[in-house]
Parts: sequence; C-alpha cells; structure tokens
Amino acid sequence: MARPSKNPFNSTTLTIGGMTAALGTLVYTGMVRGRGWKPTHVGAGVALVALSLWHASQQAKYARLAGAKAAKGKTGQARAAAR
Repeated sequence: MARPSKNPFNSTTLTIGGMTAALGTLVYTGMVRGRGWKPTHVGAGVALVALSLWHASQQAKYARLAGAKAAKGKTGQARAAAR
C-alpha cells in the first residue's frame, strides 16, 4: 500500500472543500441578478471543473500511472504463477 502524502495539495478533504465552495458560489451567482456577478460566476465554474479534474487525478483508480503500474504487476504475477 502506498504511503499517504504529506503534501496538503494532495488532500482529498481540501479538494472536496474547494469543490463545495466553488459549487456554492456557482449556484449563488447564478441566482443573483446583475451584470457584476458574471465574471465571478464564470470563475467559479472554471474552478469547479479544475477541482473536479484535480480530484479525479488524485484517485488511484482514475490515475493513468496507477493503471499502467497495475497492468505491469498483473503480467508479472501471471509470469510468476506460470513458473
């Protein structure tokens, strides 16, 4: 099992908190009237998409590198079992 990272940017809790704040801002600015909120609304949407991608990249089942390592491990285990 991999050792947890001490980097705060790899924290799932921090990522989900950011996504929650971005979604709340997106909903609020979507309901508020006035042109002044449009840049904030667009920024919150971009932040939500970026944080969603970041969150997906942090999950081992979605990471491309983890998939490649798992594929290498499975072929290595199959070879060892065949011996």
